Amino acid sequence: MKNSHRVPWWMFVIAALFLGDFVLQTYCRIIGRAQFGYTARRDDGRRIIDLVTPGTSAERAGLKPGDIILAIEGLNIQQYSGRQGQVFRANFEIDRPYRFEIEREGRRLELAIEVERVKAFLSGGEIVHIAWQFASLILIATAFLIAFSRPFDLAARSGSLALAMLSVGLYFTNMPAGYAAVWRGLPRAVGILLWMPHICVYLFGPILLTFFVLFPRPLFRSRWPWIVVWLPALCFLPLNFRFAYLTVYSPGQAYAHVPSPWVNNVQTALLGLYGLAALDRNRTRMHSSHR
Repeated sequence: MKNSHRVPWWMFVIAALFLGDFVLQTYCRIIGRAQFGYTARRDDGRRIIDLVTPGTSAERAGLKPGDIILAIEGLNIQQYSGRQGQVFRANFEIDRPYRFEIEREGRRLELAIEVERVKAFLSGGEIVHIAWQFASLILIATAFLIAFSRPFDLAARSGSLALAMLSVGLYFTNMPAGYAAVWRGLPRAVGILLWMPHICVYLFGPILLTFFVLFPRPLFRSRWPWIVVWLPALCFLPLNFRFAYLTVYSPGQAYAHVPSPWVNNVQTALLGLYGLAALDRNRTRMHSSHR
């Protein structure tokens, strides 16, 4: 007879991986949060400096409000897509100087600006990140509580996995500033293990729907409906993994292999469909329970 009090060893491994990713994200968003020291707005395709924070590397390098950023490290800012900007931020390296090409009063200038840690504590942005990570901590703690209290319940496993994915994937594919650079610097064996939480995040839709299909009792017994549940998300998994892998280990190639906008749009719509299906299943379950 199976010992219901003995938690499978692999559950501890999965929990450790999610916790490790949570700790790394917390470090990048709060303790080691990186910045250049300026804020900018997009105006007619141009990136214009609004504010240069006193005492930062941007001020020391000579950046001024009103400057127009043309390129960073040779990459044309005006042609940046949102995903390319995410790749750039995820690869911030502390104390590394980055080459900025700017336009000031019709003249082209070149500045070297270092990425540095945010020194202000409990600033407005800091409080937002702390609150966000606290919410993530509650989610991952709840996930662990459910999983380890009912380790052999498949519905509990899928529900706890969905909560754990939310805890590390609230930003979904938007890695924190410097995250990829830190990840890349880890020992290769540790870096490989960290892929597990990220792959799960890309499969959040079917995992969430799996929970609602199984809870409180399975909606169907046949195997073929599971193909319908999982296949759409699995079709996009190789593309998502490739882009994330390039972001971490080869950011130069990631800039050139950003997924087309329609890919992101389809995946957003697909995630919405998974959510609607889960809500419909929950509504049906509640209606049946009140009969």
